Amino acid sequence: MVAYRLVDLMGRASAANILGITVRELDKLVDIFELSEKFTALREPGSAITWARELMGVSKKLLTSTVIGAVVKKVNQKRITNSKDLRKLRTILPDPVARENFLSDEGDLDSAALRVPPSPPERTGRSSWRP
Repeated sequence: MVAYRLVDLMGRASAANILGITVRELDKLVDIFELSEKFTALREPGSAITWARELMGVSKKLLTSTVIGAVVKKVNQKRITNSKDLRKLRTILPDPVARENFLSDEGDLDSAALRVPPSPPERTGRSSWRP
């Protein structure tokens, strides 16, 4: 919040200089704060920053405005109650079927996760060794 207010008062470059961080790091802080303001129905309003950080931890190419809107809506409806559950989006969003389920009004993290196909077992490189 302090970083956001400094940017508002002094501009990005000056705020970053005062805080001793890069403008890029400052931009991330501002983005997290702006996103946190959308989480309005949390019991503890200060926890909105935690929710925003978890959501911003998802790959940028998967995190569209539609996805952000769906997450915010489901959190505010108390259909997602633990910020750490947002990490499941990393496996849900790359799969088109699971993503569509999550974005639907009926979908949630658990029902979407059920639609993600199991990953194939990893190969270790060498097959069995023979003398």
